[in-house]
Amino acid sequence: MITEGEHSGQKVLGAEGELARQLLSLLDSDQLEVAIFQSEAPEDILTGTNRDATLQTYQGISISSLNQTEQLPVFMRPLREYVYNATPIVAEYQIKRIEDAGIENLYFGWAGSRTPGEGHYYRIHGPTILIEYDNVQNEANHVHSVWRDMQHDFGGSYHPDSDLLRKHYEEADHHQTTLR
Repeated sequence: MITEGEHSGQKVLGAEGELARQLLSLLDSDQLEVAIFQSEAPEDILTGTNRDATLQTYQGISISSLNQTEQLPVFMRPLREYVYNATPIVAEYQIKRIEDAGIENLYFGWAGSRTPGEGHYYRIHGPTILIEYDNVQNEANHVHSVWRDMQHDFGGSYHPDSDLLRKHYEEADHHQTTLR
């Protein structure tokens, strides 16, 4: 939260944080036991600055176990908040990819405190997407977040065509530098 100046009171990624909390508040005790996979939040997003989104283990609650009338629509809000930060054509393409891979194959996982203002982390993870949100630093007032494409992550090396910068350097005649 911005604490002073012209934008005092505004929150960076405020909607993304609040929408995830709304879902958490709708889960019953059994669902919470599954959704909260760790009592302490990690120090930062787990995939960090790695070139590959290597987080392969799904943790948390399977979206297929949410009720369709109240919980599933609330789960879709933070997912759509992230995806629709992109241009409409990119967002629609990504939503279609997620739907084609199966909404039921997504997981929502939480770590850390459920109390606002205390360190917490959540992720939405599935075959085509990984969203991580971490707010633990600076007394839980410093958000880190990332949206990773599990199949075509920018700069990734697990897909032959996904390291676009490397591909450009290798194929462009005007570059004299060779990547090793």
